[in-house]
Amino acid sequence: MSKILKLKWRQIFGIILLVAVVTLLYRYRSEIKYSVDLTKQIRPFYLFFILMAQFCTYVADALIIKKLFEIFNKSKQISFGDFFQVALVMKFINNALPSAGVSGSSFLINFFHQKSVKNGQAIVASSIFYLFYILSFFLFLLFSLTYLFLRGGLGTSYLISGIISAVIFVVLLTLLFLILKDG
Repeated sequence: MSKILKLKWRQIFGIILLVAVVTLLYRYRSEIKYSVDLTKQIRPFYLFFILMAQFCTYVADALIIKKLFEIFNKSKQISFGDFFQVALVMKFINNALPSAGVSGSSFLINFFHQKSVKNGQAIVASSIFYLFYILSFFLFLLFSLTYLFLRGGLGTSYLISGIISAVIFVVLLTLLFLILKDG
């Protein structure tokens, strides 16, 4: 009897979900049409460039995770594909469940723990991963500010924020170096 009841609840839930999706599609049909029209205007080269940049992000994340894993677990060898999958899932989790990276960090810690890395070391590895992430933003910011400065489109306030960012970047880079040196 309980199997029949479970099946009924699944069917009811499926129908409710289908009705909700159809309702949302109908409600936002003009926005969907507008998005499709905009997508048709994208030049293929730019779309390819965007997709390759995103792919390179996954590869870079996987390389960082692999290096961190090698630091904390020298005995176990894992394929790059596993690290790539972890990077892909982390990005998806962080986008699907916006929690300032906590969800992806939990996933990374769980992955390290499953691969025989102690919890404390896994937390340190996750922290270092996100430190790299923040540092990459600072690098991009400094590159952008330098570009604007050289093109003459940079005001004084931007220059001051660039200098402050550079100082923060150097401090974080020094901390990262000290952490990795002692680890």
